[in-house]
Amino acid sequence: MSIIKNTATAKKFVDINFINSITSLPDFTLAEQRFLVPLIGQEMYDLVIELADAEVPDDPDLLLQCQGLVAPLGYLLKLPTIQVQLTDAGLRTISSDTMQAAHRWEYNIVRDQLHDNGCYAIEALLIYLYTNAGDYAEWTNSDEYNDLSGLIFKTGTEFNKYYMLHQKHRIFWSLRPLIKEIEDQYMISAMGETFYSALKTAADPSAAEIESLRLIKSAVANYTIVRAIEKRSVTMTENGFSILLAAGNSDAVNSGDYPIESIDPRMDMLYKSCERTGDAYLVQLKQYLNAKASALVFADYFASELYEDPAVTALKPNPNEKRKIFGM
Repeated sequence: MSIIKNTATAKKFVDINFINSITSLPDFTLAEQRFLVPLIGQEMYDLVIELADAEVPDDPDLLLQCQGLVAPLGYLLKLPTIQVQLTDAGLRTISSDTMQAAHRWEYNIVRDQLHDNGCYAIEALLIYLYTNAGDYAEWTNSDEYNDLSGLIFKTGTEFNKYYMLHQKHRIFWSLRPLIKEIEDQYMISAMGETFYSALKTAADPSAAEIESLRLIKSAVANYTIVRAIEKRSVTMTENGFSILLAAGNSDAVNSGDYPIESIDPRMDMLYKSCERTGDAYLVQLKQYLNAKASALVFADYFASELYEDPAVTALKPNPNEKRKIFGM
């Protein structure tokens, strides 16, 4: 059972030349489980299946958005076995007198196009869902939507203000687990869970809280890019930072399987740059909180063990400053 049931529907989204009277379509259900369900959740996926099964769907726009995602990604998953098939006698390349197997560079072009079309379709679907969120309780009530809803960043548009992303909604969706890690490991450790949670959820933040949130978001955004380089297949485009889909892209700039510097020196430079920037913002944040905290301002932080009195800190020797010895 799939939301793409025939070649006519597939051709709406992928330029395919069907040369056989009996054509084997990709396993679109696999693409749906791999790429669509993690975006919309099982309940909404069941709704989309019902739309595809209906003779006249009552929400054709949602169905088209989902089909536009599944079609190119279904072919992307099938591409390696379309012209090379596993038989009981080993791998065999399919060719004929009139059509020869594609060259490697031709294969790569088609693979990259399917990948890009799938990525843009994911971006388009997320934009559609965010724009019409009030109409889709199945999505807004899903675990996929809510499990990471308490982050410092609410949307890709907000994250994009602090670090430029290519396809900001799609990339932000992939970054959410990493943002959660960064918040737990850096922000909560620096200022305490109670204070940090209150600061994030302040309904009418003061000027001091607004500045603190700016420094927090700047640090979290840069640290998140560092973590993404460590854990995801990533690349830099002229439009910003991007994460590649984990499908049919063995030539990824950074596949996550090797040391960063051995894959692409640019990724190593980006890693170190974002790490330094994140460190700098975190230092600024701590200095700002310590300078502003009192019994009335940032009271939870002021009462915690994490607070450092600037007057006391100023008297401590700087371990990075070399000791000078003067002769008498």
